Amino acid sequence: MKSKILIVEDVPEMSALISLYLSKEGMETIRCETAEMALEQFDTIKPDMMVLDLNLPGMDGFELLSYLRKKKQYSGNHCFCPRCRRRYYHGTGLWGR
Repeated sequence: MKSKILIVEDVPEMSALISLYLSKEGMETIRCETAEMALEQFDTIKPDMMVLDLNLPGMDGFELLSYLRKKKQYSGNHCFCPRCRRRYYHGTGLWGR
């Protein structure tokens, strides 16, 4: 069974590139342009991992991650945030470059 990766990225070219690379590695990718879209689909998608842009319009990536971490059924999901800056993001458990 293929791993399902949810890509939450508002730049279509970036999400297409990430999707291309992950698909070549045999993973199934689902793309959402906003955090709100991701939340609407999270229960039906049930991703194994999420690639999350932290700088999203509307609800940002920090808010999405914080919301998901508060829900017990999502607490074990893995998240990769490729655009972290060099600091600790309070309340998220993330360290950036």
